[in-house]
Amino acid sequence: MSIDAVNSEFTWFESFVNFERSPVEAGEYRLDRMAKMLDFFANPHFCTPCIHIAGSKGKGSIAHHIAVMAKSLGLRVGVYASPHLVDYRERIYSGEGFFADPLYLEAIERIKSFVSSSTLDQWGLGQPTCFELLTLCAFLVFESAQLDLMIIETGLGGRLDASNLVNPEVCVISLLELEHTDILGPRIEDIAREKAGIFKSGAHLLSAEQVISAHQVLDRKASELGTKVEYVKTQIERNPAKTQAESIEAWIEADECFGPILIAFQAPFQAQNLGLAARALFMLFKRLADQGQFSRKTTTVMPSSDMWQHAIQLAAATKLPGRLEVLKQAEGKIYIFDGSHTVNSVAAAIEYAQKTNRSRGGRLFILFSLAAGKKMEEIVTLLAGSGAQITVTSTGSFKKSDPQALFDYLKSTSSGAKLAKLEPDPGLAFAEISSSLKPNDTLLVCGSFYLLGAVLSQIKAIEASYVT
Repeated sequence: MSIDAVNSEFTWFESFVNFERSPVEAGEYRLDRMAKMLDFFANPHFCTPCIHIAGSKGKGSIAHHIAVMAKSLGLRVGVYASPHLVDYRERIYSGEGFFADPLYLEAIERIKSFVSSSTLDQWGLGQPTCFELLTLCAFLVFESAQLDLMIIETGLGGRLDASNLVNPEVCVISLLELEHTDILGPRIEDIAREKAGIFKSGAHLLSAEQVISAHQVLDRKASELGTKVEYVKTQIERNPAKTQAESIEAWIEADECFGPILIAFQAPFQAQNLGLAARALFMLFKRLADQGQFSRKTTTVMPSSDMWQHAIQLAAATKLPGRLEVLKQAEGKIYIFDGSHTVNSVAAAIEYAQKTNRSRGGRLFILFSLAAGKKMEEIVTLLAGSGAQITVTSTGSFKKSDPQALFDYLKSTSSGAKLAKLEPDPGLAFAEISSSLKPNDTLLVCGSFYLLGAVLSQIKAIEASYVT
């Protein structure tokens, strides 16, 4: 079946309230309706062991790393993530890629039948949201697929996220930053409190290293549950003798008894994400392997040191689209695509682009958009100080944005006034910059995964001429 046929079924979910498209008040997030729906379908979210991931940045990469390693170690795995770039199945996928189309279609049909019945009216809880139905669809697909492990990424926040009814073996918090402050709260402590809402009694709690104030909030929540948070520290070194794409080296290990393995990365946050992912999967094995709960065919024992190192190497070599994705055309032009949308992640993307461009002696261009509800002030400061020629655009049709306001704010800065252009249509903006690039020039596209999705057709054309 074609991608269009499957996605046309998924787009039915968009007829319901979609918080990704339209910002809402914090009070509109709730779990009671989601709990009732899951109970109606006999609780598919309890179908297999689970790792639950929340955080501001890196959730998708951590989930994908865990999936790659888990598959390498013999597990059948499913991932629920967001957003998608072009295909809804990117949100619900297996360790081998997409599931067979009938699994998606059968799950959607079951949900349609449920929604068309009188059950929801009898509950008196209102209509479900698009994200709630997508989350339900993921659980139904995973149940039908008879998996050994599901990896669940929160959509927004954690405490009241539709996914937060799972009973995870391991909870993971990625790096926290100020984001969605209109919903989650204005302080990093507020962000941490909402993310810590995924912590469950009896689960192993993991976190990236955080600023002290966030650290304290996570620790307090863990203490209330009678446990502690394990903070995963990754030893990172810079190797100036290596190319920009491999200039960051880090020792990654699943557990100290197996010994670390040296991996090269493009940026420090990639090492941090992989280190957190490796530890999360190890703790899952440690908790469940001896109980024989993984494989439905054989009892899975703890993998050997060699198996862990091979799994980590595979995960490091596997890239997700839109995560410092670098493409080089035959004539020497460099394209960097990154979904960064928080201050630290945008700073990291700009720093990588600057270093890449400096080593080549070309010009640096940035195509940027920012979804509504994001704090633009600090990010605009980064853009204005980048020395790049900046084009401001929209995030496309899926996510609301205000490119005019972003452009006006950038123009108001002394360093950004001469560098900024405005083209609201992301496709036209990308095509215009691409046509003006000369050999050795670099274009960074960042600010939103929705922007990357909006220019994906042009990206595919570039991939066709990709030079390693």
